Amino acid sequence: MRALQKMETIETPESSNIARDGFDDKLHVEFKAGAKWEYDAPRSEFERMKKAKSVGSFFSSEIKGKYPGRQVE
Repeated sequence: MRALQKMETIETPESSNIARDGFDDKLHVEFKAGAKWEYDAPRSEFERMKKAKSVGSFFSSEIKGKYPGRQVE
């Protein structure tokens, strides 16, 4: 994942699946299992994800399968 420390990142300790997410020109998601992905989602989706009651549920219903993504690192 492109240096998450250089972009706005959100730690998600309450999520059982997602460790953190961030945004620069793409949405970056780091899973607790260690996989890191980036998605061609707009910043507005990152903003919605930050406000979601469940980050994992939001990711599953609003990002995964709707925006192209690729595993990084």
